[in-house]
Amino acid sequence: MIREDFLLRLIRQVIVALVGSRRQRQEAALEQALDALDTSGRSLLGLDLGLVARLPLPTLLALLSPGEELDVARVLAAGLLLRERGEALAALGRGEEALAQAHRGQALVDRALAADPSLAAELQDLLAPLEG
Repeated sequence: MIREDFLLRLIRQVIVALVGSRRQRQEAALEQALDALDTSGRSLLGLDLGLVARLPLPTLLALLSPGEELDVARVLAAGLLLRERGEALAALGRGEEALAQAHRGQALVDRALAADPSLAAELQDLLAPLEG
């Protein structure tokens, strides 16, 4: 129960960051959107999203999950933020870097959902307003 509460609270904080980033991109404040995502990554994960994008996956997962068990909340948050960072980079015309970060972000989301498949429907519900 406590773990689920933490997970949902972290996902909601990530969604707030995603909404802010998308609003800034719509206002053509592209660099600010990228900066806001980076700030959110440092605040929520304690890691720079640029580092998250560059680290080998096993090293990154070890940083995000210091215990024996995968920290689904942190891995999911990193994935969602990195996917959004990829979109912000694409809007800045940095296509190759954008694609790499979006793919890395999706890989992290997939890893988190594979570890806890029960999250898929709830995550979809939480993200649905962003898709529309």
